[in-house]
Amino acid sequence: MSPLWVRRLCIRVVDTLYGSFLYLPLAILFLKRSVTGFGAGEWDESQIPKLDGKVAVVTGGNAGIGYYTVKHLASRGAKVYLGARSESRAKAAIKRLLEENPLIPQENVVWLRLDLSNQAQVVDAAVELRSKEQRLDILVNNAGIDPYDYIRTADGFEMTMAVK
Repeated sequence: MSPLWVRRLCIRVVDTLYGSFLYLPLAILFLKRSVTGFGAGEWDESQIPKLDGKVAVVTGGNAGIGYYTVKHLASRGAKVYLGARSESRAKAAIKRLLEENPLIPQENVVWLRLDLSNQAQVVDAAVELRSKEQRLDILVNNAGIDPYDYIRTADGFEMTMAVK
């Protein structure tokens, strides 16, 4: 029986070799990507196909990534329902979006009252959308919150999970 240090050395050698064979291709790929960039300069908005006649809902569309998602979908012709809790923030975002992008028709961006932490309001939003549209082609679940404390919704769900 070999001493313990010999067994440990053998295990480390095998682990190192295994790790080299397993991670070497990934390391090469990431090294190559770090030199060439992760898609930098390889994509632009014109690659989004025309979305004329399509209907989209973007949750959390009044700010951040959601706002720019609404912008790009609407600029390609989709009718976008901007799902947000606050009417004033949503309408301010829509106003700003239409001012910055005069080619987007006003009827292509519509506020949809949608508080994802309230299940009754989610159902109401679905009923409202169904009454206005016959189909939904694109759904972007973008809404999110990051409360500092553990908060439960009126429906009994933890707030962050309810919104997601």
